Amino acid sequence: MINLDLIKQASERIAGHAIRTPMATSAALSERIGTEVYLKLEHYQLTGSFKLRGA
Repeated sequence: MINLDLIKQASERIAGHAIRTPMATSAALSERIGTEVYLKLEHYQLTGSFKLRGA
């Protein structure tokens, strides 16, 4: 079972490898759903991968 202690241990293991990414509100989604919607901008995470793709 996952508990707070395991979450803290995982947080310590990834410290220095994962960055805190920002959150942003989405006006379009918030209006459509009728409540404030937040998006976690994980695409700012430094993954070290790159793929060249043609259009």
